[in-house]
Order: sequence, then C-alpha cells, then structure tokens
Amino acid sequence: MPRMLTVLAVAAALAGCGSSQPPAIPGVVQVVAGENFWGNIAAQIGGRHVRVIPILTSPTADPHLYESDVANAVAVAGAGLVIENGAGYDDFVSQLLGATRHRGRIVVSVQHALGATRPDVNPHLWYDIPRVPEVARAIEAALARLEPRHASAFAAGLKVLTPPGLAAAVEDGTDPGPDDTVVMDGLFTGHKVKVLLYNAQVVNAVTQHVRALARQSHIPVVGVTETMPPSYHRYQAWQLAQARAILHARGG
Repeated sequence: MPRMLTVLAVAAALAGCGSSQPPAIPGVVQVVAGENFWGNIAAQIGGRHVRVIPILTSPTADPHLYESDVANAVAVAGAGLVIENGAGYDDFVSQLLGATRHRGRIVVSVQHALGATRPDVNPHLWYDIPRVPEVARAIEAALARLEPRHASAFAAGLKVLTPPGLAAAVEDGTDPGPDDTVVMDGLFTGHKVKVLLYNAQVVNAVTQHVRALARQSHIPVVGVTETMPPSYHRYQAWQLAQARAILHARGG
C-alpha cells in the first residue's frame, strides 16, 4: 500500500504542476540520466542539440538510498531519452519510468547495452572503461532516432574531407593542383566542414591559406602537433587535450 500511495502521489503532483516542466525546444532532445557521468557523455555526444538533466549529482549521496522527488518525476515525464545504469544500481529510475508516460520516449539501459545481465554483475559499469564506447554508441543511436536531422552531429567519429591530392602535396612540399585547391576552398566557403585540424608543425603558403580561409569562414581551427609538446608530461594528457579541443570545436 505505501508504494501505491507513492506512485499516486507522484501522478497527482505531475497533474498539478505542469507549468514547472521546462518548455520544449524544437530540435533539442531532453535527456534525463540517472547519474551525472552518463549524462555528461550524453551532453558530449548531443552538444547543443540536447538538454541534459542528471538526477544523481552529489558524490556524497548514497545511490542505493536515494529517493526521487517530484522534480525528478517531472523531468522524466518530459524526457525524450532516459539513461539508466541498471543492474539494481538506480532502481528509482525504473520506478519513475513506470509512473510516467511519454510517447516516443527511448530508454537506454547501460546494463542491457553491455549485455551485463548475470545475477552477480558488478553494477559499477562506468568503471569498465574499454566498454564505455559501447554505451556512447547506444546513446548516439537513440539521439539519432529522436532527432534524425542531427544524426551526423551525434556521430562519434570524424570524417576527413581533405582532397587526397592536396594532402599529398602538403606532405611532399609541392603545390597542390588547381582542382584540389578549388575543392578545399569550397569546403570552407560552403560551410561543409565543422572544424579544421591544423598541423602546427607543417607551415607553408598552402597551409597558411587554408587556415586563413577557415577563419574567414568562421570554421573553428584546432592546432595539432606530431610531437608531444614539452608542456605535457604524459602522452595520455596530450592526446586527451587534443581530443577535448576537437570536441569543443564541433560544438560538443
């Protein structure tokens, strides 16, 4: 009986506080994540096309003792995508999902995305670092289903559009052909690329022209190097910094 009363109370609260639900923004998916780290990954993938609301945000809170409130219920009721860890770690999300309805809502269960269905599974799935990209792909697929117009923005990979002839010319230190130059210039003037990765160790008239045109066209430019700068003491920090710069430039 107490549990039924709780569900009824949540339903009544939702009916009485519809004005507290944030207004929907066209083209923006509202995402509710049971934990802030899964929400952070969703935010990185979705960029400006998502609005992420994490439920568990305090590092001092015990998730096993967490009790959801009306604000959580309202957020889940309005979410297009809900991400739950599963494996018994955040059962409060399942309860909120059962107490609310949203047509077309997609639920990504990290447990199911990883196939971690054994009874004795360790619920701390975010520490299985090598498999976190699988979760990211599941979130990407869900966002693409909800907002197919922005599917390319959600894609985790990068597509290189530099004409092979121009890349070879820069590599060999020769002048690129006119056709390759026209194609390369059109990528920027036509805003067909999201970011220019600029090799700071290869500077000549061709690369300087490309960088200048990108900036004139308001295309973000991210400098990368072939040698680890002395300011970094670890390979991992160097690569992570470059990856973050690319992610930021792409609007993540």
